[in-house]
Amino acid sequence: MTKRNFRSPPLFYVAQRKDGKWVLMATEPVLRTAAIRLVASAWKEGNLARIRDADSVRKAA
Repeated sequence: MTKRNFRSPPLFYVAQRKDGKWVLMATEPVLRTAAIRLVASAWKEGNLARIRDADSVRKAA
C-alpha cells in the first residue's frame, strides 16, 4: 500500500488599508472563502484589502 500525502487546506491572511497603514483583519489565518468575504466587507467600507498566503507571511515575519 502506498502512503498518501494529505495536505492541509491553504490558509490566507487578509490585510486592510486603513488610515494609511496595512492592518490584519483577522488574527488567525482563514480559508480562501472566508478571506474573500473579508475583502468584500473591506470594499463595502471603502477600503482596499489584500489577500496574502499564510506561508509567505510567516516567512516574512
